[in-house]
Amino acid sequence: MSLPPSEIPLGAIRFNSDSQKLEYWMGSAWMQVSVSAASVAGGRGVFTSRYTPSNNNVLDYIKISSGGTAVDFGDVTSSRSHSSTGSSRTRGIIMGGATPSMLNSVEQIEIATAANATDFGDLTQSRTQSAGASNNTRVVLHGGQTPSNVNTIDFGTIDISRDFVDFGDARANMAVSAPIESPTRAIFVGGEGALENQGHIQFASTGDEVSFGDILGNSGGSLRYARGASNGVRGLAFGGLNPSPSGTNEILQVNIPSLGNAVHFGDMSGYSARSVGGTTGDSIRAVYAGGDNGTDNITNIDMVLFATMGNTVEFGDLTAAGGGINGLSDCHGGLG
Repeated sequence: MSLPPSEIPLGAIRFNSDSQKLEYWMGSAWMQVSVSAASVAGGRGVFTSRYTPSNNNVLDYIKISSGGTAVDFGDVTSSRSHSSTGSSRTRGIIMGGATPSMLNSVEQIEIATAANATDFGDLTQSRTQSAGASNNTRVVLHGGQTPSNVNTIDFGTIDISRDFVDFGDARANMAVSAPIESPTRAIFVGGEGALENQGHIQFASTGDEVSFGDILGNSGGSLRYARGASNGVRGLAFGGLNPSPSGTNEILQVNIPSLGNAVHFGDMSGYSARSVGGTTGDSIRAVYAGGDNGTDNITNIDMVLFATMGNTVEFGDLTAAGGGINGLSDCHGGLG
């Protein structure tokens, strides 16, 4: 027998057998409990095509919780490098790049199923050397080169295959910043055109990027060509040219909720400089794959633990060495 509303305690929970949903009593009505899957450790990471030094169309993947050699995933539709990425828990998005001609294409993969990429839509502007960031709903593409640096930010809804639309403007005409994200916010660390600071946007609200903070660490206060990964709270920016044009092996950290300065976290072991590799991760670890040390293209995949400041350790190898690579996963920091 149901209690009259006056006798139902505030916050009571019930299962509605008609809707098959949990509900809670908010004082005047029963409201459905909203639930979503948490981002988990140990999902799948996918790495994009790269230069070797010629461009290829390779996609390969790893299981983030276990080290080892990457495995063939499939191909993008044409050979390219310097594409950017974003992903939900199920779908990966690959944006732009150069063949060497600038691309406006957006392609998609289903992360759980190894297969070739397919068409998703088009960007608002053909470009390369951009920074991609996402939560479980939206993917944004920040800045880039046409070949001039631009301040374009456009976005797509990951579950809906169609052309991107305008989001707002970056904090400068800029390219190759390091993207890190939480479910609500994307941060872009450094970048050609705005080397000495960071900026952020809110995924849910279109609008211009807002500048904040400084780039500190050991590296002279400027950064471009770094790559980013996060667990939703701590974001890491790996390597790059810092100060330009000198290369760095430093890993910087940013506290995403507090919009803190970028400060020293550790170094990429075995390299005095490393840039334009592919990064991704889960809630526990960040991985950095491939890249360029200024002389050679790199095969190695290395990793760090978000919770423990320190240097990278060996994880495994890509199926093909290369720079101008990016990464995505079904469990990164933008997914909660």
